[in-house]
Amino acid sequence: MSTRQEWPNSPLATDTAAAAIKGAFPSVDSSGIRYVGSGTLYDVFLTTDGWAFRFPRSDWAGKLFAAEARTHEFVARILPAQIRLPRVEHLARPASGFPYPIAGHRYIAGVGADDVDDKLLVTLAGEIAILLTALHTTPAPEAGAAGIHEMDRTQPARQEWLDHGVAAAANLCGLDPVVDRAITWVRDRPAMPATDGSLHLIHGGLEARHVLVNPESGFIVGVIDWTDTQLGDAARDFVFLVTWQGWKFAEEVLRQYPRALDREFRNRLRWMAQLLSVIELAYAHEGGRDTGTQVRAVHNAFSSPAS
Repeated sequence: MSTRQEWPNSPLATDTAAAAIKGAFPSVDSSGIRYVGSGTLYDVFLTTDGWAFRFPRSDWAGKLFAAEARTHEFVARILPAQIRLPRVEHLARPASGFPYPIAGHRYIAGVGADDVDDKLLVTLAGEIAILLTALHTTPAPEAGAAGIHEMDRTQPARQEWLDHGVAAAANLCGLDPVVDRAITWVRDRPAMPATDGSLHLIHGGLEARHVLVNPESGFIVGVIDWTDTQLGDAARDFVFLVTWQGWKFAEEVLRQYPRALDREFRNRLRWMAQLLSVIELAYAHEGGRDTGTQVRAVHNAFSSPAS
């Protein structure tokens, strides 16, 4: 029998979320909450008085808030002051109606990087380079002392997520020729190119929607979802640039990124972008969601670096 973590396909009902917030936090105005969106780990709702509440989609996700709070405390000291973090101010387990802890932070006004006007992408590339430089040049021992460590790749939930995604990718055959080629690559993929062994402080789960931007200026105003922050390969934080905007944009960010790259950096980046683009597409397809964005991500990841 499979032990794969079962993530719900449908988000939590808004009235259930409102009742849970009202029961746990009577001072919060839960009368007009609205659903904001869902990721793998959480459903998110916004209250009338400006609180964003995350509702875990599994017991495992509900156990991440404490470690994330420690990460926020440390990262807030190294990022530019204008970049806000979703620092939890409300945390409780509702008495009834919802089985996991819920956490609320002040809403960070901005749009996801994927909603930024193309004319601001040049500015945004520089902003992302500043963000990643601040993270990746932080001494690893300092991050380790703050409780941020190398990922434990033996965690069952993480491995099961990957294994299931690889298996589910087989159901994408016939979607389009590039996706078909990508599925074959995932099935027969080579080992990931070697790292130089150095560890860096990385966000670990950067996606365009997790980078919040002022839509008028292109400046980054916030970064959310720090549950996968770890010491690891800096190339991992560049994957979303490839899958979201393609190799040309990723190279523009790298041009403004001062840290020296090891010899296999770009090869590892390509390997990770290709694998993760297919996995994300497989999960979107399995969940019945629109797959247009994920198909474009696969096309970007499997395109030539010069295109």
